[in-house]
Amino acid sequence: MGNNFSIECVIAGWPKPIVEWEKYSDILPDKRNEVLHGTLYLYDIRLDDRGTYICRASSSNGQSDIAYTALLEVLGKEKKEIDDDGGRFFCVL
Repeated sequence: MGNNFSIECVIAGWPKPIVEWEKYSDILPDKRNEVLHGTLYLYDIRLDDRGTYICRASSSNGQSDIAYTALLEVLGKEKKEIDDDGGRFFCVL
């Protein structure tokens, strides 16, 4: 547990667009996400973070109709009673 994930949304335009990220049919993980310069960072990935993330750009000229979509798949290891390592989680993009 505790892996991090980031994906960049590369958008150009004038005036410079504002980039926003959302999770399809859900909300971004509270207090475990950050958007810097168009890049979405997710911290301490958990199983419930799996899903589709959408990047949108907008400026005073309007909002982009094209959205970048990233599918985050989180593979989890079931914790067994005899397994004391706390489980491991991996991020696959």
